[in-house]
Amino acid sequence: MKMSKLGRLAAAVLTTAVVGSAALVSTGGSASAQDNVVYFSRTKVTYGQSLTIHGTTTASSGNAKLYSKPYKGTWKLIRTDSSPSSFSWSVKPVKYTQFKVYVTGVGTTNPRGIKVARKLTRPAVHSRSKTISGKVSPRYKKRPVVIQKKKCNSCGWKVYKKVRTNKYSKWSVRIPVKKMKYRAVVGASNGLVKSYSPVQQVIVTYGRPSLR
Repeated sequence: MKMSKLGRLAAAVLTTAVVGSAALVSTGGSASAQDNVVYFSRTKVTYGQSLTIHGTTTASSGNAKLYSKPYKGTWKLIRTDSSPSSFSWSVKPVKYTQFKVYVTGVGTTNPRGIKVARKLTRPAVHSRSKTISGKVSPRYKKRPVVIQKKKCNSCGWKVYKKVRTNKYSKWSVRIPVKKMKYRAVVGASNGLVKSYSPVQQVIVTYGRPSLR
């Protein structure tokens, strides 16, 4: 039986909540783990993107505290909520970061790691110079970028060129005048995972590469 668009959306949201949840490790009492749960809206973000950490507990007093430990860093208290029974925080990690929540009289979650990918812009097409270009964030000065290409949706990606960014974290490469798909890829480094740009479809118009 086919699911409605609303049904598919609800299922997707529920799956995310289950995958990104963490039960509070009880410090005592008879409350079940299902009564004390912290949810993570995402387990991976792109640089500049935020996620929400929220939860509900049986606590009637005290505080809910959020701790973070960034890549090569140490644990630090970053947020406090005086309503421990229901709390929510928006955070924006800039590299791989672990989070844990402590609730007075209830317990502490096990650390939850959030992966962070670099932000790569969709390759821009420049018809006159027959080039494509893009930018990598955060700062990625004089670093390697792999440009991949493929001819069709079912074709595999192949390396087209290996280039380096300039001092502004931008790259550019000349392309042939033919229909092709391109994307930029950078490897994992400094607490950021392997990252990909959106795919750019290039077609030929009046003997020049252009956008589809």
